[in-house]
Amino acid sequence: MAEDEKGPVSRRPVPNSDLDDKDADRLARQESARRAAAERAAQRAAAAPKMMAEYKVAPNDTLGSVALKYYGNAARDYWMLIYEANKDVIGDNPNLVRAGTVLQIPELPEDFKK
Repeated sequence: MAEDEKGPVSRRPVPNSDLDDKDADRLARQESARRAAAERAAQRAAAAPKMMAEYKVAPNDTLGSVALKYYGNAARDYWMLIYEANKDVIGDNPNLVRAGTVLQIPELPEDFKK
C-alpha cells in the first residue's frame, strides 16, 4: 500500500500498464456489472419452479385439462401454474393454446398439496 501526505492510499493493480485511470475505472465498472448480472441470473434460476414433465398439447386441450391430468385439479390456480411457466410459448392469452405446443409442467408447490 502506498502513502501520501494524508496516510495510506490503496492502489488497484491494473493488468495492462498502458491503461489510464479512466480506462481502468471503466473496465472495473464493466466487470462489476457482469458479476451483478450473473448473480441476478443465478437468483432467477434458483427461484424458478422445477419441472416435472413435458406435455405436447393435443387438439381440444385446454390448460385446465392439462392441469387436471397432472395435478388432479382443473381450477384456475392450478392451470395458471402451467400458464406462468409457459407464457413465452403460449403468448398473452391463456385461452389460446395451440395443438403441438410443448409445455413444461412445473411441480406442484407445497402450499397446493395441502
